[in-house]
Amino acid sequence: MPFRTFAVAIFMLFAASAPAVADDAKGALVLSLGDSPGTNAPFGIHIRSKDGEHTDFVTFQSGGFFSSPRDFEGPEGQGTVRMLELAPGAWEIYVAGMTVRTGLYSADALTSKDGLSIPFTVKAGETVYIGDYLASSGPVSISVRDRSARDLAIARTKYKISGDVTIAVPDAAALQNSMFHSAP
Repeated sequence: MPFRTFAVAIFMLFAASAPAVADDAKGALVLSLGDSPGTNAPFGIHIRSKDGEHTDFVTFQSGGFFSSPRDFEGPEGQGTVRMLELAPGAWEIYVAGMTVRTGLYSADALTSKDGLSIPFTVKAGETVYIGDYLASSGPVSISVRDRSARDLAIARTKYKISGDVTIAVPDAAALQNSMFHSAP
């Protein structure tokens, strides 16, 4: 019985969704995370406010006991759309990484190099979309793509966002980080 309670608690933790709509004092960040076919590696992005006051993270895992719910699936990959309510101001993605299995009982945690900064701005009462981040384990990389048409349609239903959205997808080439690349 204790294991069942633990399993239900873990499921509720991962199945819970973000609040429906950003309040007037906060802004909303929308992005999607996923992995390419065959990757099946836990993938996460960490964000922080530039003033260091706030941090948050989003994750996606396509397989295993802790699989994330999927909002989209196709030949390019599968993933989830996430919305976070954030304090207004300057923010950045400062860590992105995944865990890749290297053997039957071993894995390597691969993270972006020091100095990663993918900046974006959150405005009170507004929504900003910063892209689709798709992890691949062969070779290990993260593609950054504008899938705003797909992702915002999902976000409008899933999180009830409304109004205009600022599209702020970064140019992966400008990041000067070998883990990231742009995708059409």
